[in-house]
Amino acid sequence: MTKDLDDRMHFAIDLARRAGELGLKYF
Repeated sequence: MTKDLDDRMHFAIDLARRAGELGLKYF
C-alpha cells in the first residue's frame, strides 16, 4: 500500500515536472 502511494507520488511529480518544462518552452 505504501509502495503504491509512493509510485503515485513519483508519477504526479514527474508529470508536474514535464508540464513545467513545457510551460517554460512556450513562455
